[in-house]
Amino acid sequence: MNERNPQSNPTAMLFFGGLLIGTVLTALYTPRSGRDMRARIQAKATKISDNLKTGVEQVEQKKEDIKSAASEKLSSAAKTFDSSNNKTGDPQNKK
Repeated sequence: MNERNPQSNPTAMLFFGGLLIGTVLTALYTPRSGRDMRARIQAKATKISDNLKTGVEQVEQKKEDIKSAASEKLSSAAKTFDSSNNKTGDPQNKK
């Protein structure tokens, strides 16, 4: 159950950060008109923003799924614990 999280890998983050910087520099030094360049930068920025929003939504959904599953397991464990104490006649459980 030990899954690797690619976002927590610093080497991958550095690689993709360098890739992004290289892409921006290439775009800036490619001969194009100012209007075309601004349109391309705006389109890329919008795409990156949309991808980030989607990623945040996915992380929030996963968080809620994990929270719900943990709550269900905790509730089930508490019921099992209470049930086993009542069956054994635990003297600490009697008042």
